[in-house]
Formats: sequence, C-alpha cells, structure tokens
Amino acid sequence: SWLVEHLVKKGNIVASVEHYGNSWRSYNPLLSLRFWERARDVTFAITSLLKDPFFNKQIDPKRIGFVGYSLGGMTGLALGGAKAQNVKEIVVQQQESFKEIDPELVKQVDFSDAHGSFLDKRIKALVLLSPAAFIFLEQSFKLVKVPVALVASEGDEVLPFQEHALKVIKYLAPAKLKLLRHKVS
Repeated sequence: SWLVEHLVKKGNIVASVEHYGNSWRSYNPLLSLRFWERARDVTFAITSLLKDPFFNKQIDPKRIGFVGYSLGGMTGLALGGAKAQNVKEIVVQQQESFKEIDPELVKQVDFSDAHGSFLDKRIKALVLLSPAAFIFLEQSFKLVKVPVALVASEGDEVLPFQEHALKVIKYLAPAKLKLLRHKVS
C-alpha cells in the first residue's frame, strides 16, 4: 500500500491485481503452480481498464508501466517478453525444497501454456523488486526490450541475488540496478 500511495500522489493511476489461487487471500497449491496465469491476469486487467468508459479517458496508453515484487517480478519479466523454459522440471526441483508442493499436484498440471509468450506491448517500462527468475533461461532475458529498473538486496535469503536479480540484470540491455547492501560494522 505504501508504494501505491506514493505512485498515486505522483499522479499515477494504479491497478492492483489479485491473482486468484496465487495470493495470500485465495492460496491454492494447485492453482499457484500455474503461475503463468498471473501474466494473463495483468493483461486482462489492462484490457478491461482501457475498455472502461471512465478509465479509458484517464489512462495514457503510451505510459503504462508495471511494478512487481518476487513472483510479481517474474510476472513482469514475462509481460516484458521473457519466455519460460523447462517449467515442469523446474517445479519438480522446487517441490523438493517446498514440501507444500505435493508431487501429486504437479502431475495434475498441464504446463504446456507456460512456455508461450505473454508479452504485452502496451507495457512500456518495468520496475522489478527482487524478481523470481527460476523459470527463465538467461538468453530469454534478451527478449525483454522495454526499460527495466531492478531493485534487489544482496542479502536476500528468499530469492538470492546471485541466482535471481544478477541473472536478470546481466542480460537486460536497457536496465538499471539498485543493489541494497548490508552495512558491515
């Protein structure tokens, strides 16, 4: 909410998307494995707002941006053009670390849609806060052509900098990185 308040005070219109089955209010392990649906949710929200008689007059379609944290950052990368690879295999590997992902659930998910393109050309810039990057091969980040600002913490224990943010920033051409470091006493 603090980020939304700041953006609104600066004159921006902000839409926050609740991803059914993949957020704290509606968490469902089976639905959460279909994380590519998050990008579809954002595209649907933008389309709906641009069709709305009130909002379509308020929104400048040439100035649509995206902000995402963690899986939201991963969603932003997909919306920017990055394509997921080997998703089922990666989820199986993740399942070993996260016991909440039951192997039987993984067997129920059709991952074929996960490898498609979720590029939304209406999004003109991305702000990624500690983005999860585990579903993307490094060369996939070269497909992202919009400007990207990336904020990450060197001491991030959930999404370690070396495995996520650094992997992303090395391959994005129009990007800026803000690295938060621990103070050494």
